[in-house]
Amino acid sequence: TSHVQFMPWSELVSLRFLFSFGRLPVVDVSCGDALAADWASSDLVFVTATCFTDEMIAAIETDAEKMRPGAALIATTREIHSPYLRLVHSIHERYGKGAIMYRVYERV
Repeated sequence: TSHVQFMPWSELVSLRFLFSFGRLPVVDVSCGDALAADWASSDLVFVTATCFTDEMIAAIETDAEKMRPGAALIATTREIHSPYLRLVHSIHERYGKGAIMYRVYERV
């Protein structure tokens, strides 16, 4: 089961970052197990990592190596530490009765 919260895209990622790709990407949205997916051909990966275990976060850090340079990873709450990722944007957003952190990383 997954939960989706809709918000203006501009609040999640700045337009400057989107245009840094040189074009607006064609979007193919998949919902599934991020840890089982092949990230090699993805330009943007969104992972709701709030409740992920340390082992699951480690798997994301490993999968980041497979992303092509310039691709983006957006993760909720948990920080992702990888020499292949550079934090480019973070947003602290009200969510339900609390708040959630979105972090946008670029594959370097």
